Amino acid sequence: MLAAFRKGLAATGYVEGRGVLIEFRFADGQYNRLPALMEDLVGRRVLAVATGGGLVSPAAAKAASATIPIIFNVANDPVQFGLVESMNRPGRNLTGVTSFRTLVMEKQIGLFSELLHSPTAIALLIDPQMTESEPQVAGAQKAAAAIGHETMVVQANSDSALDAAFAEMVEKKAGALLVAASPFLYPLPRLEGSS
Repeated sequence: MLAAFRKGLAATGYVEGRGVLIEFRFADGQYNRLPALMEDLVGRRVLAVATGGGLVSPAAAKAASATIPIIFNVANDPVQFGLVESMNRPGRNLTGVTSFRTLVMEKQIGLFSELLHSPTAIALLIDPQMTESEPQVAGAQKAAAAIGHETMVVQANSDSALDAAFAEMVEKKAGALLVAASPFLYPLPRLEGSS
């Protein structure tokens, strides 16, 4: 991933270490570390911050600086969560993209309905640390109920909890699985050359 990023930089005339320096910071699922990581980047006078990891990362960056450009990639509506003022005019120093995961999950429920020939439970796997999972779960539950499917919410934010969640889904005979957005549940591989 980093190799492709570096190649893209080089194609535009930038070479890491000559004209551009990339600083990486990882919270490793310990979201309480984000404010200190962002303050460190602000102290280093970076020119921009690109965040991942749900809404908590750009929220921490927003709290750390009102002037450094912050680029985010989130699963939910950034307006609803107070990250930006509007989609057309984000305002301040934040901009980015959203996958509107709530709407996607509702569409996936509809697809499950076509694939599952009889009403069955649909498991919704969430990371309990991610408060932005709540609208995803609510939307999925509403969509499932509308077509006669029950839902079961299972939680995991560690490997042992993930094992227990899958055991519960098997025991309760879930017919399908939807996974809410989470850095733990959708981990990004560590970039080579980063710490």
